[in-house]
Amino acid sequence: MLQFRNFRNNAMESGNHFKNGVSLRSKTSRKNFLLFGMILLVFCAFTNKANAQFSGTGNGTSSNPWHIGCGTTNTSSAVTAYISGTTLYINGTGNMADFWFSGAPINGQAPWYWSESQRNNIRTVVIGNNVTNIGDKAFEKCVGLTTIQSWGNVKRIGKKAFEGCTSLQTISIPNIIDEIEGEAFLNCNNLRTVTIENGYIKLRFSIFLDNYHIWKSDWFLNCPIQTLHFGREYHTLSLIEYDKLFHKISTLKTVIIGNTINTLDVYTFTACLNLEDVRFEDGTSALSFSSTVFPSNTIKNLYMGRQIITTNFHDNTSLKSLIIGDKVTSIFATLFWGCRGLTQITSNSSTPPTIHQDTFYGAGKNIPVEVPCNSICNYKSAQDWKDFTNYQSIENSCNSTCATSIEEVSIQKFQIYPNLVSESFRINGIVENALISIIDITGKTVLQQTIIPDETVAVGHLPAGIYFVNIKGKTMKMIKR
Repeated sequence: MLQFRNFRNNAMESGNHFKNGVSLRSKTSRKNFLLFGMILLVFCAFTNKANAQFSGTGNGTSSNPWHIGCGTTNTSSAVTAYISGTTLYINGTGNMADFWFSGAPINGQAPWYWSESQRNNIRTVVIGNNVTNIGDKAFEKCVGLTTIQSWGNVKRIGKKAFEGCTSLQTISIPNIIDEIEGEAFLNCNNLRTVTIENGYIKLRFSIFLDNYHIWKSDWFLNCPIQTLHFGREYHTLSLIEYDKLFHKISTLKTVIIGNTINTLDVYTFTACLNLEDVRFEDGTSALSFSSTVFPSNTIKNLYMGRQIITTNFHDNTSLKSLIIGDKVTSIFATLFWGCRGLTQITSNSSTPPTIHQDTFYGAGKNIPVEVPCNSICNYKSAQDWKDFTNYQSIENSCNSTCATSIEEVSIQKFQIYPNLVSESFRINGIVENALISIIDITGKTVLQQTIIPDETVAVGHLPAGIYFVNIKGKTMKMIKR
C-alpha cells in the first residue's frame, strides 16, 4: 500500500504540474486529462477495498463470533468463528468465505489475520460437522498452528489455505475431501508427514491462474515432506504436467501406497531422488503402473503387500531388502529383474507365490530367504524358488524337517537375545568360538568379531535401525533401539 500511495501522490503532483504549467489548448487534451483522473480514482478505490480489513460482523468471541460465511461458491452459507484460548472454532452450515476476494460481507484476509499476536497464538483448529469447505487463504500465516483437530464435513481445501503455517509438522487429510486447490500448503516449511487417508473417491488437485496469468499448482511447494501415505487415486488435467504430483519433493524418503489405489499416474514420484522406502499395503487387488512412477535406482527397502505389475524396479541395484506380504499369490514375471544388490528376501506367505525364472534374475542365490518355518520345505521344492540355497525361518526358533545335514539343524538353533537390542546382545546356541558379522541395511559390514559361548556383543555405538547378524552362514535380523 505504501508503494501505491507514493504512486498516487506522484501522479497527483504530476497532474497539478500539468494543469498549472501547461495550457490545455484543446477539448481533446482536457478530456484525456479528465479520463486519466477518473481511472486513477477508480484504481485507488478498488485497491483500498481489496486490501481492507475484515468488514463483517462479530468480534471473535463465543458470544459474538465473526460471521465468515457467504463464500464465492455458496452465498447462503452461515459460518461463524471464534477463538477460545489457543483454539479457533469454526461452526455453522455451508462454506467459509474465500479470503482474498473482495465483496460483502468479507473483504481481504480472514478476521483473525489482522492481529498478529492473535493469529500467531492459534494452535488448534476445530471445524464443525456442517462446515463444507476451507476458504482460500483461511489460515494464512497462522505460524503457531499445529493441529486440525476436527475437519467437520469439509469437501474442499481452498487456494493457499495453509500458506505459511510453519509449525505444522503433520497433516492427515480425510477421505471425504474431494478437492485440494493450488498452493494449499505453500511454505509450510516444517511439514514432514502427510497422510491422504485411504478412500475410493478420486481426489482432485486443482490449479488456478494468478494475477500474472501463471498457472499455480505445487500443492506442497517448499514443504520438506519425508513420509507420505498416499491412499487415493486422483483426477488428472491436461493444462500442466499434472501427473508429476509429488515430483518436486526432493526430501521424500518414505512412501506408503494405500490398498485402495489400483493405478499410479506416470512420473508421480520420479524426481524424488532421496526416496528409499516404499510400502504397498496388504491387499488382494493387483496394482499396475508404468516404469516411470518411481525413481529408477534409489529405493532400498520395499514391502510388497499385494501383486504389483510394473517394470519400474528393473535394474534397481540399490534395492537391499524385499518383504512379501502373506496375501501375495504371484509375482510379476520380471518384477525384480536385475536387482543385483538384494541382500535379503522375506516372504510371509505359507504358500510360495508363483514366480518366473526371470523374476529375480541377477540376484544372488545364496542370499538369506526368510519364510515361515513350516513352509521351508515348500519353498525348497517350488518352481524357481528352489534355486535359492540359504533358506531361514522367520521365527527365531524352528525345527525344520527339510534340514539336509547335521550342520544345518545346528544352525537353526542360533537365536539373538533380547529381540530388541539397546546396548548389547548375545547369541544363544553357540558351543564354540565363532566369527560374527553385523551388516546394516545398505549391505555395509559395521562390526566383525570372534565371540565365545555366552559372550555379549556391544552395539551401543551403532545408530538405531535394522541390522543383520551373520554367523556360520546363518543370518538373523537384529533391531537396534
